[in-house]
Amino acid sequence: MIFQMAIDLNIEGKEAQAIIDIETGLIGFVEKLGKETIEYNYFNCPKNFRIAFIEALTGIAAEKHNSNFEICRKAEAAEMLQNLWKNNSETKS
Repeated sequence: MIFQMAIDLNIEGKEAQAIIDIETGLIGFVEKLGKETIEYNYFNCPKNFRIAFIEALTGIAAEKHNSNFEICRKAEAAEMLQNLWKNNSETKS
């Protein structure tokens, strides 16, 4: 099942939405031009789409940010390296 959420973007003269894929965490955009739909990923979209997306999120953002290292790729990579170094040092002992 595809589980995506759309957020309407406030861009003058455009009908655009940010699309968040809940399963993958990826963010993209769609723009309607008449009957045609143009799809963008987060990095190849017009800059004003990203700006409008951040502005849309501002109203629901928490004042105090708490980190979640369970979903942080950097934490996962750091843990993997730490285990590798630990195993290597135990092997040399």
